[in-house]
Amino acid sequence: FGLAERDGELVGYVLAYNYEQLHVAREHLPYIGNTWTFLLEQDDPQLVNIDHIAVDPEYQLQGIGKQLIEYVHSFYPTGHLWTEACHGPVKNEFAITFFETLGFQLVHEHQDIGCEVGIYQLSHLEV
Repeated sequence: FGLAERDGELVGYVLAYNYEQLHVAREHLPYIGNTWTFLLEQDDPQLVNIDHIAVDPEYQLQGIGKQLIEYVHSFYPTGHLWTEACHGPVKNEFAITFFETLGFQLVHEHQDIGCEVGIYQLSHLEV
């Protein structure tokens, strides 16, 4: 979990789970969804899933989101970072562009809880 602050005000956060934490969650949650199922099927002990990232709209496009991704990357320096973005029924173009600009690439699409989801993997972090 990472937080971004500006002048003492919370302006963003990131929540990421490693492979082991995903396994523990699967054992304790009644439903984990198709995305976590797909990620666990990768059988990659270095996997890190960026589950949530958000930046206050007033602070977007100032590099805060990138800093949050860099924070996760520094916390898991050998981790293989994965994330997801909604592809439908309404495509989240802002999130998709954000992740692709940082070096994430689309590797899989599936349906999950009434939404078409794109799974992205970081091939290299653009700095």
